[in-house]
Amino acid sequence: MERNVTTSRYKTNKKAKAKIDKVLHYCSTVFANVGTKTPLDVGSYEEAKRIEDEKLIEIKEISPIFYDIIKKEPQCEL
Repeated sequence: MERNVTTSRYKTNKKAKAKIDKVLHYCSTVFANVGTKTPLDVGSYEEAKRIEDEKLIEIKEISPIFYDIIKKEPQCEL
């Protein structure tokens, strides 16, 4: 049976979904704690972005299709 290359493993594999969710949760925690001066504060938005980029490589290894979807640049500036 040939695998559909347009379907993300995020939707088809529960273990892959759990791993991806864990990475996304970690990234959101990093950003949520910027500037809080707590032990989870990484110091700056730039450092949080660097950490996120590093962690998203893990998602790319699990599901390149899902990575491409979430890595698209935003349409507007914050």
